Amino acid sequence: MTLLGRVVAARVDSSSQEWIKAIIRNYESKHYTVEDAEPEKPGQAPKYKLEESNIYFTKTPGPLPPDYKWATKGGSYSNPVPSRAQDYNMLANKMLMNFLADEAVLALYPGTSTFYEAEIREANVKVSSSSFHLNIIFNF
Repeated sequence: MTLLGRVVAARVDSSSQEWIKAIIRNYESKHYTVEDAEPEKPGQAPKYKLEESNIYFTKTPGPLPPDYKWATKGGSYSNPVPSRAQDYNMLANKMLMNFLADEAVLALYPGTSTFYEAEIREANVKVSSSSFHLNIIFNF
């Protein structure tokens, strides 16, 4: 699996506990070059060269689909309809297993692109024949 394009939480200041949503652009000699995933000025995303210890891989594998909504307090993940409802149900349940109640996580705070320490309070999934909705509630 390639790491390029993967969304991560990145600590751009090692003396801070603040993590930003970033995209891996390069990996070389135990250092990642990442780009701010949501820059203040479109088209002018800052890039950072960071040690491995300043990168946290999110539980969402690979590049995100364009309609991805980050799981935030009361937030959700929505995914396009798969080719078969059976595959869809399996995917939804597999994703739900990644989010356990009382688990300590880094989560995006609502309305920001900054990760903060949080605890999963509840995770559930609703599956229909044409879609699924994963809902995760955090305590910040």
